[in-house]
Amino acid sequence: WHKNQNIFDHVTGVFEGLENVIKFTFLNDDLRNKINRYLSEKIGSHSRREILILATILHDIAKGQTLIKNKNTGNTSCPGHEVIGSYLSKEIGSRFGFSKESLKYLWAIIHYHGFVHEVLTLSIQIGPREKYFNILKNLTKDVFIELLILAYADMFGSDLRKVESEEFSNREELLISSIKSSI
Repeated sequence: WHKNQNIFDHVTGVFEGLENVIKFTFLNDDLRNKINRYLSEKIGSHSRREILILATILHDIAKGQTLIKNKNTGNTSCPGHEVIGSYLSKEIGSRFGFSKESLKYLWAIIHYHGFVHEVLTLSIQIGPREKYFNILKNLTKDVFIELLILAYADMFGSDLRKVESEEFSNREELLISSIKSSI
């Protein structure tokens, strides 16, 4: 998904993706109003939207600490970056004046953000979609919609559209339908 893309460029691309996704042009007026009301809800000291924005900025903060390069292929991976990043996010979020409740939501978004991509893979390759999304929804109740939005933005910050356009389209379709059915 990241063809010679560094972490800074990726996170910048994800943030730009978020700016586009949260316009919710793919929703009708009624659903757009509902999701905007949802994102305006206060969770402790901050709104869901504010927590999502910081989570987007921090979602890959631990990739540099967990980066492993395969000597044979040159490919890299960052196993555990979600866990390490969620831990770091609590410290960073507290510097932004986030309350304990807001930090709990920030932690959860960063901690679980990688699972959405795994659920998308399972849904596309094995199916049925509802099975895996329901498991994820039950696991991440309070931040499920935020995870879907971040995953959508995350795809925009990757090279997936260029490298595998059909894969991008399949995932985009699943995310949009999941967002619509979750509002």
